[in-house]
Amino acid sequence: RTFREASMEHECREVSRNTTNFYGIAVVDSLLEWNAYLALLELNGLTYEVFSPSSLDLRNLSGLVRVDERVINVESARTFFSDNLTSHLMVGTPVREVVKDGRGVRVNGEYHDLLLDCTSGRLGCIPSSDQIYEPTLLFYFKSSKPNAFSLTVMDGRFFSLLEAPHLGPDMYCLSSVTHSPLGRYRDYSDASERIQSIKLTEVYTRLSNAIKGFSHFVPDFENLFEWISFSATIKVKHAGNASARKWEVLGGDPVMSIVVEKIGYITLVEKIVLERMVGKKLDRRLIENSCLVPNPLH
Repeated sequence: RTFREASMEHECREVSRNTTNFYGIAVVDSLLEWNAYLALLELNGLTYEVFSPSSLDLRNLSGLVRVDERVINVESARTFFSDNLTSHLMVGTPVREVVKDGRGVRVNGEYHDLLLDCTSGRLGCIPSSDQIYEPTLLFYFKSSKPNAFSLTVMDGRFFSLLEAPHLGPDMYCLSSVTHSPLGRYRDYSDASERIQSIKLTEVYTRLSNAIKGFSHFVPDFENLFEWISFSATIKVKHAGNASARKWEVLGGDPVMSIVVEKIGYITLVEKIVLERMVGKKLDRRLIENSCLVPNPLH
């Protein structure tokens, strides 16, 4: 490893901690069979441990694996970036103007050599024709006991219960492929308007359906977790009838637009950006996709 790679690993561990997540394959309506899922884990060289669903009082799962992952400590990450980038950060500053010309790119009247547009196309610098905005509800719960487990049910229109450490200890976030999305929109403003117009009656209905659906796999869910609150966010997704797990770096000099559906691809995006910055790769458009699989996937 290079010194930079070792430094990045150290920094990552400084702002994150270990967590244990379970992934289960549903008995009914899963797009992926249990043995095929294990084969994929083996093919990708991932470390996992097989568990019996009944050992955790889970139901309607054909198999279950436990994997060790890391969860970001939001406050530690904020402190890290603040300490290292304070003199370069301008937070709470809306971008009102972006103009490209022979001198570079002018942002709010000030010239720069390069602009990295990480707004998923909202600036309109290099529009991507195959992305949509999906307003989404997330439901937050507090565990009645410490160190409760996280569970993602696969692979199709199912559920995911993951830690939400930014909300406090023993907090978890429940999302549903069916009950969380509020629609699919080509324009960000339409997606934002959908969130602003949602009524509490709809939120409670979606929450009730999500709890009922997840309890099909975790029968004791309502005794183990107490609902606390909800939030709404906007996801950027592939517009086709597939879950793309895609990342894009569009454009080059002086503007690069970046779209990342899954945060795990951010290191690949960084590599492309750095290569273009030093002139090693100047192609107009580079798109990398992971395997496209039939929708819907969590």
